[in-house]
Amino acid sequence: MCRAALILVLSVAVLQPSATLTVTPGGALTLAAARDQLRQMQDGAAAKRIVLRGGNYFLSETLRLDQRDSGLTVEAYPGEKPVLYGGRRIT
Repeated sequence: MCRAALILVLSVAVLQPSATLTVTPGGALTLAAARDQLRQMQDGAAAKRIVLRGGNYFLSETLRLDQRDSGLTVEAYPGEKPVLYGGRRIT
């Protein structure tokens, strides 16, 4: 019985596609652009994920998330520390 349940769970996990985008500080793909790309993908993707490489991210505007981003995970690349800054620099 346990073996049959395990096979069923693994089969379902394999059949559901996932999408992962990696963002680097100063790279061509911004956090907002990655979010927008994942929004345009088919809703059939089981897991949508944005992985942030280590470094400083200066956001010039609020990163808005809504119902289209349901299931989205934003996480740090293993062993790295991304830091998000918002607002404007005052000099």
